[in-house]
Amino acid sequence: MNETEQRKVERGVFAKTKLVLFDLGGVLLNFMGGRSPQREDKFPI
Repeated sequence: MNETEQRKVERGVFAKTKLVLFDLGGVLLNFMGGRSPQREDKFPI
């Protein structure tokens, strides 16, 4: 694997991690401020 491929992989991993963090942040906000209907079907509690 050359250097540019390595960078692409790292960027992809970073983007996925960012999405997961935003998702977790949204879940935490829903716990604090009440659950929103669009999240309820995704994360049934």
